[in-house]
Amino acid sequence: MRSASVAWILALCLTALPKVAPAQSATWSDHFPRLAALAASGVPVSALVEDLDSGRPLAAVDAAQRLIPASVSKLFVARAALQYLGADHRFVTRLVATGELEKGQLRGDLIFSSGGDPSLSSKDLRAMVAELSALGITGIAGDLVVEDAVFGAIACEIKDRCDAHEESAHAFDGALSGAGIDYGTVEVVVHPARHAGQPARVVVMPPGVAGFPLHGRIETVAAGEPTRLGVTRSTDSEGLHHLHLSGRIALDHRPVRRSRSIVHPARHTAEVLYALLIQAGITVEGEARVTHKAAATEARQELTRHYGESLATQLHSMMQFSNNYMADLLTLHVAQLRTDRAPLSEAADLLLTPLTRARESSGDAAADTPILNSGSGLSVDSRLSARDLVDLLRSSYQAAALFPAFVGTLPVPLYSRNGQLKFDDGNWQTRLAAKTGWLSEPVGVRALAGYLRLRDGGWAAFAILVNGTPESPHLARQSTLSAIHADMRDLLAGSVPNSVQKGLSRGGGHGKRLVTRPNPR
Repeated sequence: MRSASVAWILALCLTALPKVAPAQSATWSDHFPRLAALAASGVPVSALVEDLDSGRPLAAVDAAQRLIPASVSKLFVARAALQYLGADHRFVTRLVATGELEKGQLRGDLIFSSGGDPSLSSKDLRAMVAELSALGITGIAGDLVVEDAVFGAIACEIKDRCDAHEESAHAFDGALSGAGIDYGTVEVVVHPARHAGQPARVVVMPPGVAGFPLHGRIETVAAGEPTRLGVTRSTDSEGLHHLHLSGRIALDHRPVRRSRSIVHPARHTAEVLYALLIQAGITVEGEARVTHKAAATEARQELTRHYGESLATQLHSMMQFSNNYMADLLTLHVAQLRTDRAPLSEAADLLLTPLTRARESSGDAAADTPILNSGSGLSVDSRLSARDLVDLLRSSYQAAALFPAFVGTLPVPLYSRNGQLKFDDGNWQTRLAAKTGWLSEPVGVRALAGYLRLRDGGWAAFAILVNGTPESPHLARQSTLSAIHADMRDLLAGSVPNSVQKGLSRGGGHGKRLVTRPNPR
């Protein structure tokens, strides 16, 4: 389904669109009545919808107010990555040898030479090991060396990631590494036992990897009983990961998969690769170790290489699943293309360059600049306004060679797995391409930004940010999302005051959609 939605987006991007300018209005917040009411009640709101052909606003609530953006900051990652790397860029991972191959024995070290691929997986490692077997390699006389030299050792700068060094019950807070796999996580699969009352069978993926002792148990209960289980990862003083299990799974329940972040991604890669080599019948006489320096290139023989998915495909996955690991690794890649190696907070600041340059070229340079301390949105010190986001979206729309790939990264509600986008409304489902964002601490954050198709076939950009406050940090999820949806629904349907009706509808048509359902036959 994903490829179909992207195809429709690209097709519509390349279609000449009519331009209809809306009339001016004195109070744009009138067109977002529910969000304006939230703001009037003391909830910080920054919202803006802008017709991209005329440059005029269609709705706004305190559009210049800068708030915590959460994951809508990933729009800056996608724009910068596409601009500096290109939609077809592929990261390359290599297995190289430092010695000669004699009668199936590698007389030297086997080196995993990382290219910093954000989406490299254990399945990719398995395929690379299979190629070694196909070359006739049966043993390695030296060490297995994971070369984590793309970014070197990456320090934790964000509280969530630093806290996760000791313990985590999540997947989003994993440590970063240019040599990591599976997004810096480990997957746990829980299978019900054959009979109620027995402990469930728990498998750590990929099977056969040491380093994850299991503690506690998950009980198998009668069919039809509720399934509630917990999986927490802790890390001891020696750096060993432990998995703590609790809860229960019903006898008739399908296997449950849980991903948990890890602390030493490069070391985990070394352990997985070592296990895969052994499973393939390739012995390793030395140890599995990690280095943060690139070894000398002379006397290195490439054995196999893996090309990652195209950047456009990776960005679509990053947006669809709001993958923090991918976003921050891509942020570091962008920084390396523009400057020397930089810590994440400085690297993230460079993501603002396309925005600041667009503003300078239009003579609309802001007196102050937004704050981005991570591309992922994990940093609660970042500050963006709806104006900042819409300006980025507008400059991307105006970049003819970049826009089709950029809008193609954004989920369309009809095909999205994101619950925040699931509203049963035809216009909402088919005429938006948007990124969501949410946080629960230190204050609640709800955010939505992207593109919509106007009823005359033109494009608009929009951004909505809603934050809690230190005095009232909690945001009621349903009421906040309902306010965002209802105001956007009315705007999409053209049910706004007559002052902007012309910009939303021409002759009462149904408007062009980003995606179209196939006709039943």
